[in-house]
Amino acid sequence: MKSEYEKNPKGRADSPLPAADVEETPRPTLKWFTWVVGSFFAALLLVVGVVLAVNPYQLYRVSICKPAYIDSHAYQMIPGLLRHETYETALVGSCMAQNFRISEMEAVPGWGRVIKATGAGASFKTLDRFMEAVLATKKARHVFFMLDVTFTTGGGIFNLEDQVLEYLFDSAIWNDYQYFLNWDVLTAAVPRALKANLGFKRHAPALDRDLMFAWDYGNRPDRYGADKVRGGFIQWGDALAGIRGNAVEQAAYYQNSVETRLFDNMRANSNILFTVCYAPYSSAFWHAVDAYGGLEPFLDARENLMRQMLAMDNVVVYDFQGDPITEDYSHYSDPWHYDATINTWIIQAIAAGRGRIDNEDAILAANNAVRERCLPEKRPTWMNELTDKRSPK
Repeated sequence: MKSEYEKNPKGRADSPLPAADVEETPRPTLKWFTWVVGSFFAALLLVVGVVLAVNPYQLYRVSICKPAYIDSHAYQMIPGLLRHETYETALVGSCMAQNFRISEMEAVPGWGRVIKATGAGASFKTLDRFMEAVLATKKARHVFFMLDVTFTTGGGIFNLEDQVLEYLFDSAIWNDYQYFLNWDVLTAAVPRALKANLGFKRHAPALDRDLMFAWDYGNRPDRYGADKVRGGFIQWGDALAGIRGNAVEQAAYYQNSVETRLFDNMRANSNILFTVCYAPYSSAFWHAVDAYGGLEPFLDARENLMRQMLAMDNVVVYDFQGDPITEDYSHYSDPWHYDATINTWIIQAIAAGRGRIDNEDAILAANNAVRERCLPEKRPTWMNELTDKRSPK
């Protein structure tokens, strides 16, 4: 009687069957490894495809979606927008500049098509990076720069962190993997861009280029008023209290930041017109600076900077920090931040030639206007109470 082995010679060494016809059972380990590797690369290709198709940071021209100009993504979107969009004027600034409407700026004679390079909480180092990116494209013939007193380099009133992602600004391709394999891109930027393009009510306004990176759409009047200014002072007052006993040094940080970052770019690009506008904080800010002994050092710094800018043929200066509108707290959410109606008011004033600083008398008058806003009888009583409670730093 023949054994099974004899009955089925398939696989025997002396089998007459061709070797190619011999079946072998795949090793489970190799099969599992192949499946894992294949799944990994399939998922990787899917992720890359989704990010490339949606392109939330506008790093490349290719995109199935319209840009969603969400203010929290401004830092990431600015490099790509500056490279790919067409413009004649670039607005550079912090959150004080984000609520300007592009249509209103484009209505100013000679400004042409406008783009915004603005980011909330931007330090002078960050603004300098924005400026360099604007100048590197060689597209802008005009830069509109909103000058903040507080946002200086390290050691200023607010010692802000630099939020620039260098791989988005450079021209290298090899490090773009950080774009495709970025958790924030996958879980925040891509979904928000898709929701905006799909018409979700909360995200849809971000598609409006006119509101690029705006945080005030004019639909939250409840966030402004004297109570909000007082609340903001309570929240951020410790930072301002740092001026006490240190005002000269703080003002020096401010002046040095402007001179070493902004002025160098102005002098190196004499073919470009720079319009510099001092952001009109509420008078509460200047009251606090005065209460902590910093008013005159900061006004001296303003004078020095204005004189240097007037000596440059390609610079125009506007100042609204001493305007009576800064006493109307219905436009302010804290001592610094103002609503979009102030941005509109600034553009209208510039278009009409109001607020321009073009000679020595105008410089002195501008500083005297700030001093007038800071008269003791104009200081809110709640500010006296709060500033007195804060101990010297």
